[in-house]
Formats: sequence, C-alpha cells, structure tokens
Amino acid sequence: MGFSQQGELQFMALRDNFGQTTYLTFSELNKNPKLPDDAFKFVPPDGVDIISE
Repeated sequence: MGFSQQGELQFMALRDNFGQTTYLTFSELNKNPKLPDDAFKFVPPDGVDIISE
C-alpha cells in the first residue's frame, strides 16, 4: 500500500500464490460519502440456511 504525504491511499500491490502481482491505482477518492441505509442490505438467496445466535 502506498500513501501520499497527506495520508491518502494512492496505490496497492497484491501478490497471489501463483506469483502474479496486481497493481491498483486510486484517484479521486471520496472520503466518508453519504450512502443510503439500504446500500449494504444483505438479502440471502433462496434456499440457504440462516443460523442465528
């Protein structure tokens, strides 16, 4: 992970078990955007078992 002097994420390098490296470059990041409450609502698919504690 690489950060600017202001502490903003600029890039990331990911290496997998096959020795391949993926480079991600970030730009125009929007910190703490306002998102609707239902943006992260999980709806389980039909037929799955739900285990609650």
